Amino acid sequence: MKILAAHDGSKQGEWAVEWLGHLPLVHPSNFTVLHVVDVDSVRAPFMVVPVVVGNERFVREEIERLRKLANRIVSETRQSLLRMNLKGTVITKRGSIAKGNS
Repeated sequence: MKILAAHDGSKQGEWAVEWLGHLPLVHPSNFTVLHVVDVDSVRAPFMVVPVVVGNERFVREEIERLRKLANRIVSETRQSLLRMNLKGTVITKRGSIAKGNS
């Protein structure tokens, strides 16, 4: 069986990964944990448009922050899977994330 879980870096994302170890599975399963990085929505704090001349530094810094966060999430999630003796992969994809209800 193939099982996909999403991890956004939140406590709830961590719980989703932890629950993988508690699933009552009869047969061994292959787990994939997905983290999505929404680079296209990056804006400097005061910007309405994603890129305005002179603000590229702010955008690059935010993209770098997101990259480091993604690397941390991938590393910690891999460690969690190993700790729970689960076979699986952790991947990061670039794309849009779902909009929450506000």
